[in-house]
Amino acid sequence: MCHLCDYVKLLKSAGIDPTQTRQQVLELIGKSTEPISAQEICDTLQKTVKVHRATIFRTLELLVQAGILERITSADHRSVFYDLAPNQNHRPKPYFY
Repeated sequence: MCHLCDYVKLLKSAGIDPTQTRQQVLELIGKSTEPISAQEICDTLQKTVKVHRATIFRTLELLVQAGILERITSADHRSVFYDLAPNQNHRPKPYFY
């Protein structure tokens, strides 16, 4: 988890209810050293909590729409990854996929 980000505050400031799943998704992405795929998020979370794949995809879409996450598409448009969007604690990053 990014020690600089308060995910509950981030969600609330975007007008989003900070559910456990939303917080877990953000924590997982925040502690990743590189953008992460939806499948990796699902696989990791499902090891410890019961969560449906569709819930993860809806959560990711909601967080992208709110500007909390960035969706990064590979050059061949076959892969999609997610990372924290630039904010007061995170500068924009170049991606090469």
